[in-house]
Amino acid sequence: MEQAFKKMPPGINLWGKVLEALGNIYLSFIDFPVTSVDLVLGDEEYSLESYGIHGKVIYTPGHSPGSMSLLLDTGDAFVGDLVMNGFPMRISLGKPIFAENANVLQESWRLLLSRGAKQIHPGHGKPFDAGCIRKIIMKSYFSIGRRCGSTRCHFLFVISFNLHQKA
Repeated sequence: MEQAFKKMPPGINLWGKVLEALGNIYLSFIDFPVTSVDLVLGDEEYSLESYGIHGKVIYTPGHSPGSMSLLLDTGDAFVGDLVMNGFPMRISLGKPIFAENANVLQESWRLLLSRGAKQIHPGHGKPFDAGCIRKIIMKSYFSIGRRCGSTRCHFLFVISFNLHQKA
């Protein structure tokens, strides 16, 4: 916020790469005003109890370096572009079309699940059950193991699967 917005986050699929290129051309003609930040949050969770909100702000990078999510005590998680669920950005539920780091993005998904997220409210698309994220994570582990075909990859998949089943 204290530095002007200069370029789009990297596209991680074809649609994202096309929009990244077009967005960067568009952004070269626009000046965004710089603003100061009132409250700087670090990696630690920030309770909202003093504001009368039963929940916390959680640092969830991946889509962009400073991404934050709001996790209420009810299990409702408002995640912005950490995940997308539908048109026009995606056809179905999955990773956002832009991400600074896809691996960090999945770590943020795991963090939300481990903190008790039950219902995900994305910035694009309809809310969905948090278990769907667990399935996407497992699917990506499975496809990595299948593509690699090695015993080591299969071993990592089994360990990851067992860890996520306990969460």
